[in-house]
Amino acid sequence: MDPSLALATVLLSVAAAALTTLALGHWPRRPGPAADPATEESETSFLFEGARLVDASGPASGLLETAEKRETDLLTLVCALKPRFPGLDTVFSPQSPAEVAAADAEDGGESRHVFPAHAPEDPARIELCRWEEFIRITLSQPVAEQPEDWECGFLRQENRALRQLLNKSPYPIWRQTSGGEITWANAAYLDLAAQQADIHPEDARGWPPVRLFSDISLDDGTPEGKACRVSLRLVGRKEEAWFECRSFAAGRESLHYAADASATVTAQRNLEHFVQTLTKTFAHLPIGLAIFDRGRRLALFNPAMGDLTGLPADFLSQRPTLDAVFDRLRESRMLPEPRNYAEWRRRITQAETESANGIYEETWSLPSGRTFRLTGRPHPDNAIAFLLEDISTEVSLTRHFRAELEISQSVLDTVEDAIAVFSEGGRLAFTNRAFAQLWFGADECALSEFTIFEASRIWREQCHPTPVWGDLREFAAAPTNRSEWEADIRMVDGRALRIVVSPLPGNATLVRFRAVDAAIPFVSARLNARRSRSA
Repeated sequence: MDPSLALATVLLSVAAAALTTLALGHWPRRPGPAADPATEESETSFLFEGARLVDASGPASGLLETAEKRETDLLTLVCALKPRFPGLDTVFSPQSPAEVAAADAEDGGESRHVFPAHAPEDPARIELCRWEEFIRITLSQPVAEQPEDWECGFLRQENRALRQLLNKSPYPIWRQTSGGEITWANAAYLDLAAQQADIHPEDARGWPPVRLFSDISLDDGTPEGKACRVSLRLVGRKEEAWFECRSFAAGRESLHYAADASATVTAQRNLEHFVQTLTKTFAHLPIGLAIFDRGRRLALFNPAMGDLTGLPADFLSQRPTLDAVFDRLRESRMLPEPRNYAEWRRRITQAETESANGIYEETWSLPSGRTFRLTGRPHPDNAIAFLLEDISTEVSLTRHFRAELEISQSVLDTVEDAIAVFSEGGRLAFTNRAFAQLWFGADECALSEFTIFEASRIWREQCHPTPVWGDLREFAAAPTNRSEWEADIRMVDGRALRIVVSPLPGNATLVRFRAVDAAIPFVSARLNARRSRSA
């Protein structure tokens, strides 16, 4: 070994020892009279440089070894002592270097804090001294009341905290052997045992406790870490109490946790009952119903959906996706055959998007001649409900009715008289070609734009003055005492016409204009009626 390197190593060791001795000698001692042997105190000291432990007494090292490890040595010690000495962590709150220097300057370069124990009967205390980068923590308590060593005291304190934590837990927790014998249980488990036996909780504290969950055992096949539901029959409750239990191996024994799942089981049963009720209700509907959940899987369908689409029940019961259902419908030719596959996929995506955002409706004309109406509606929780209705009969009737109307219109167009039919409300309902040519010089007119008032105004503008138009409006508005009447009128271009007004069922009115060779003097039909009554 190089002599110079050995000399440097020795010098560094001596310097480190001298620095430690100097730091230990710099620790201030509290003045006071000589301690009485009856009240002599034992001190356990920790020296930190920053957050790193650089020196500690024998019991101190044992305490740190048993404490839960934290990010730094200082944080490990503070977290271990904080339950016994509250407020210890407040000294280490974040401060700026200027604030730390100012605080140290006020105390002559040192800062000292004393923390008494939380329990009044506990005489222990902690003295914390900080200077420059060093922190000394001294734990003092009478020798007469000191445990055999600090490690055992800390473990007892942690054991009390854990026992209190477990007994305050609202969930039953227990430990058992492979044979099912309970070796430990918390207060919630014992209270549950008392409730099952219908006895006072204090009477259920006997040992060993009653085994409540006899079906829970890792040796009997209970999966480790997975939740399994178990029911208990408790005194005073009509329904069974359900618990979700989780089991874990703990050496040769097993540790078990139980959480009350009665509310969850009841909600699931109510939901299943509700779904069954809906299914029975929808089973009698002639309209096919399919509800897809937020994942676009089939969640509910009724028998009509299978009857209309021909999809087998076993396929629908497998909860297929929306795309799978449409693909199956296309394969069975229950969808309109698209011009190309890309266009068909776009329409399916459009149906899904529009159904989620609002009401989507589309009519499917199938190659078989049947016609379906598909309606998509948004459902709670981002689900989609599709309604499939067979409207083949409705479409057939509509087409038949439309064909009859076209035939009737063709018949009217062959009549030479100009014909107009007004509904009960006075709106123009039907005309023929002769009517459009006579008054508009065209082959047809817009029916929705005219009422009896607009029509009479047009007729009055193209004819010589006559009271016929007022009588016509009164006739169309009269609910009763309607009988056919006629009168002659003359247009401004000299053509003579005879107007015939006839009542139709439903308070409709038929007006016919017939060309005559010569016009006769106009006499109001109502005036003639009054003259006949007076005569």
